[in-house]
Amino acid sequence: VTGVISPGYTPLEQVNGKAVQQSDFFALGRTFVYLLTGKHPNNFSEDPNTGDLIWRNSVEVSNDLGDFIDYLMKPFPGHRPQNTQDIFNYLNNLNQGKKSSGLPKPNQKQEQSTVVSYAPEYAGFFRRFFAWALDNIILILIIAMVLLGTIIFNDYSIDAFRFFRFFIVWVSFSITTGIFSIIWTIFVGLNVESFEDLLDIIRYSMFWFLLFPTILFPTILSWFYFTRLESSLRKSTFGKKIMGIIVTDLNGNPISFSRANGRYFAKQISLITLLIGFIMAAFTKKKQALHDKIAGTLVVKKKP
Repeated sequence: VTGVISPGYTPLEQVNGKAVQQSDFFALGRTFVYLLTGKHPNNFSEDPNTGDLIWRNSVEVSNDLGDFIDYLMKPFPGHRPQNTQDIFNYLNNLNQGKKSSGLPKPNQKQEQSTVVSYAPEYAGFFRRFFAWALDNIILILIIAMVLLGTIIFNDYSIDAFRFFRFFIVWVSFSITTGIFSIIWTIFVGLNVESFEDLLDIIRYSMFWFLLFPTILFPTILSWFYFTRLESSLRKSTFGKKIMGIIVTDLNGNPISFSRANGRYFAKQISLITLLIGFIMAAFTKKKQALHDKIAGTLVVKKKP
């Protein structure tokens, strides 16, 4: 039995000074993970319910090979192969195309349940769409309350309420369409027919009056809302939470703030491609939209 302790490759019983033969099998399994993925085992998270390493999303491996490696790395030594003969029997049965008869039956049930417990269930297009719609409704309501509170607090005239309806329409458009709203607001919403007209509007300050409430404030709020919440430990916005989905990296871990920013701005590419980037989520293997592929993220159903 090896007595050397190497972080990420050493099982808990060996760290506690109680190494057994199965401890070497654990280190062997972790070594296989490193060789297959090129990543240190500590870079992967562990299933909170079973303690199994979540690594199989990072590389394409057969179910048989993945199950064998997971069998070697079971957190409890009694659930690993008891000796090398168990391993030979397991591999021999795999080679013959049979399920391993060398594993104790209780362990076979444990292995099967483990595979189910950490395999991610990718969120489909419509679930993501409704989460997006809920998030936009929340953002529009926030801005509406801010504008309405400003009108009431300053005791503006009845004309201000007419402007309120105008602002809400353009704010809603700005939040839901991103970069297109900026172009539309400037050249259509402000009735700009030429570049000279735009210069006139800027010169007479009307542009600056409309710029902040209709473009800048909604854009900044939307950016902060999505990037901050998706990079938090909860891994979801309020809309995603209601729909039971979360955003993770390819290993199932929470995404960083920088990755959340990359994902947010990559959405603009999905918009530029006439929404094809969003529709991709309905057809790709892991239900990834274009911005998910660019940012290296997944949208999966949250475990109950």
